[in-house]
Parts: sequence; C-alpha cells; structure tokens
Amino acid sequence: MTTVSLFLLQRKKRKKYCCKSCLPEHERNELYENRRHAAGDYTGCMLPDSKWASAVPEDEIPATLSALAALQGILAARLLDLARQPETNAELVDAKEMARRLQCPESWIRSAARQGKIPVVMIGRYPRFDPAAVIAARKQTK
Repeated sequence: MTTVSLFLLQRKKRKKYCCKSCLPEHERNELYENRRHAAGDYTGCMLPDSKWASAVPEDEIPATLSALAALQGILAARLLDLARQPETNAELVDAKEMARRLQCPESWIRSAARQGKIPVVMIGRYPRFDPAAVIAARKQTK
C-alpha cells in the first residue's frame, strides 16, 4: 500500500501502516473514540473529514482517489450482501402456532406452505414460519 493508508488510518502520527489491523490496539481504539459522533454511534468513524482531503499532497491524490473508489466498491458489495441476507433474529414458529396467530386451520398453513403461497423455512423435515414474512405475503396476495 501507499502512504494513502497513512491518511486513511491514522492522521495524527503519520506512520505507515499497511492496514488498520497493523495499528497497535490502543491506537485503533483511539481512532474509534476520536471519531465517535456526539450521539454515540460509530457511523463513518474511520472516514476522514474535509480538512484531511485538503492536506493530501498533490502527487498522492490519484492514489487516494483509487483507494477511496476501492473502499466504495467493497462497502457497496457488503451492503448488497447484507440486504440479501435474511434477518437472523427472526422468530420462527411451527404450523400450529402460525395457525393460531392467523386464526385459520393448521391444515391450511401446511398446504399453503407446500404450494408456495406462504414463505416457509425447512429445518430438517420440519416446516417453520416467520410470522412477519407470512403476514406480509398474505397482504400481497389479497
């Protein structure tokens, strides 16, 4: 890596680190703490501000833009992957509980799942249902 990592990873001491994992732990923590937003979240914690951009030497601007474009691509791909992943903390219930919540026969739940009318998650041979997804699917078909 070039000295771009110097600007992206640590603005104060201007040491050359190839990545943030090469930073000593106390310096990594300092980066996060110094960039924390007033509200307490870490959104954009590693991103430099406009003062940093004006301090980039002219000969390093193309490399800096290239590094930022690469980061943008990586973050965009990660965002797409996160959007495609199902919610991991979703509550799954069995057909009996799903029927109770929808106030319909359990046999209807099972046949609708087999026909693909409602979303089902198979855990082994046992069908499980995400109530929010089933309700959303029913609203779409009505």
